[in-house]
Amino acid sequence: MEDIDPLHAGANGIDRLTRGPLTTIVTFVRRAGLTPEIEYVKDCWDLTVFGHAGTIDFSDISQPWLKETSKRWTRHTAPQLRGENAGASLRKQVNDLRTLSQSLRARTDHGDRPAELGRQDIEHHLSEALGQHIWHSTGIGPPADIDRLHIRITELEQQNLDLRLQLEETNKELSAARAANRELTKSLNQHHPSPPDSTGPAPTTL
Repeated sequence: MEDIDPLHAGANGIDRLTRGPLTTIVTFVRRAGLTPEIEYVKDCWDLTVFGHAGTIDFSDISQPWLKETSKRWTRHTAPQLRGENAGASLRKQVNDLRTLSQSLRARTDHGDRPAELGRQDIEHHLSEALGQHIWHSTGIGPPADIDRLHIRITELEQQNLDLRLQLEETNKELSAARAANRELTKSLNQHHPSPPDSTGPAPTTL
């Protein structure tokens, strides 16, 4: 049963209506024989062995020490998590480690010697992570091609121009309001002169 591949069932004369139940049965049989120990040696785990949905992939973590650390952490943490989002939470953490692995590959030793890693490597990784966060938070995201990037840059430049024009209009309105206020104050002073000074010499008493 485990040797049956539902993807090639049509070539083996199995009709389409049978493939759905066959796929379910084969998946169930395959998962029935899985254990955390069996999954541990693989680079792509079926999270159902831990009671969670989906899979988790360690194959992009190229440093052996980091991949082993990632697997140990996941093996220890997965059984403790609960809820529908447990699998997604695990994948998020491992994806962060994949990003770290990618950052470390920029080193001359490709990050394969953990004892030689230092503060500079951490700062480099955090800088890249911050850059990615800025890309996503500004709505740009990783561009699929250079044309999309140019379009987005043009949009941002136009937004910046619009904001500058709005600021200029606001400054003009503010200047006009100040000038009008000065003219009003001047006009009021002209129509209402100041009263005579009452501090002059006192009248002579006879």
